[in-house]
Amino acid sequence: MLEQRVDGIILIAPHLEREAGIFDALHGRIPVVSTHWLADDAFSMVNTDDLLTGFVPTQHLITAGHTRIGTITGLSYRSLSHMRLLGYQKALASANIAYQPDLVEEGDWQIAGGYQAACRLFQRAPD
Repeated sequence: MLEQRVDGIILIAPHLEREAGIFDALHGRIPVVSTHWLADDAFSMVNTDDLLTGFVPTQHLITAGHTRIGTITGLSYRSLSHMRLLGYQKALASANIAYQPDLVEEGDWQIAGGYQAACRLFQRAPD
């Protein structure tokens, strides 16, 4: 892209959030906006509030009267997975519901992976 002299880059590549090489290649050469958190503050970011993404659905279930709520996270090494899990935990805490790690299962954002994670979760906690 640099050879083609593009005016800027919108980076939609969550797997690059920990890749320092991308920063070295782009830093100071071209405007970059990322849709995911990057380890370098030199780039702008436009993103959702991942804490709220975990908090709001959990709070909705609590408001509907549920007290035993499981969740399937994304990959644990991703910052957005961590923030969404924190939102889930915060919603539980705000309703005085104890966080139970056995109600959390890691997924991989794929349909098959989500299905497998749900099966593991229901095997551990059928209720």
